[in-house]
Order: sequence, then structure tokens, then C-alpha cells
Amino acid sequence: MLFWELTLGHPWVVYEGSEVRVASTNTAQSAVLEDTAASPKPYTTILFPIPHSLFPSAKRYGDNFEQLIQDMVRDFPGYANRMIQRQRDRIKPNPLPSVITVGKPDFDPLPLPFEEEIPENSRQVFLTSLERTYQGLTIVDRQIYYWLFLSETEQGWELVLLLSAVTDGERLLRLPESREAAISEAIQIWLRDYQFNP
Repeated sequence: MLFWELTLGHPWVVYEGSEVRVASTNTAQSAVLEDTAASPKPYTTILFPIPHSLFPSAKRYGDNFEQLIQDMVRDFPGYANRMIQRQRDRIKPNPLPSVITVGKPDFDPLPLPFEEEIPENSRQVFLTSLERTYQGLTIVDRQIYYWLFLSETEQGWELVLLLSAVTDGERLLRLPESREAAISEAIQIWLRDYQFNP
């Protein structure tokens, strides 16, 4: 059987004999499991991912940008921690923290702590998260600050810039690029999942 990795949130084309249909990730995964567990069939279940550029956004949120962000904040720890874990698996030892919780988003534009060009036609969101690392037997919690810039496209909202920082008590320090990359990927995946699955 030809098997493709099922990426969360992707729509899939499912070929089962002469039947062709579009399925969500969960439905497609069920088709694979049924195909491998059931009695032999005269055909094989084959899955093909549909490129997002060819699959119009459901525009679940429409103009309700604040509701989109509030829902993202709810899911932020889970998505972020999955991306962080992937980095841990690639680089050991890895001091990347786990996200415990995220505070209420602030939609008022705030001054940036770094010299960075703000993308045009974007909306800014400020988030504060509580994150945890382990140093031996010691638990270290700290606050992380995020500036998100999102733009609306024909495919829905997209993340165009992410800035993150932590304070040393006197000043804000930019987080490492690898750290920002993990969080950016988590946000991009969440936006894809929730705008393609109303």
C-alpha cells in the first residue's frame, strides 16, 4: 500500500477502487487503518494531499480577527510544544522550554523592542506566555513576549512576522532564531488547520 504521512489539517484525495473523494486528515487516516486491518481487497487505498493553493479557504472566521486569535491562544501550548519537541529530537541536549500557558492577547499596536520593519497591511497581536525549563532537578519558569504580525490573503490569515523576547530583569533580549522558527511553524500550522477545517 502506498502510504503518505498525514499532516494535521491537510485535505486529502482518497482513491478507493473506483471511488474518489476528498477527506479530512482524520477521515483519510481511518481509510488507511481500515485498508490495512480489513480482509484483502481488489484495490488499494491511496492518498494524495491537496495543495492549499488549489483548495479554497473555508474562511471560518471571516472578519472576526479577534476570535481567530483567541482560539489560537487556547491551542497555542499544544501546537508550540509539538514543534519544540521536534527540535529536541533533532538536537540533544536541547534547553528549549515547554509552553505552559498563554495570557490574554493584546490587539493594540505596541512599540517594538528591536529594529524591525513592520510588514505593510498587517495586524499586530501581543502575547505573553509562561514557559518552563528544567535545569537538573530545578524548575525554571519565565515569561516570554511575542509580537505577531498577520496579513489577510485570499487563502485566509497568514503569519508574516514573529518577534519574541525575554527579560533579564533590566532589558529585553531577542530569543534565538531556532526558538522563533519553532513557534512560527506552530502558528502557521494552526492557521492552516483551523482555516481549512471549519
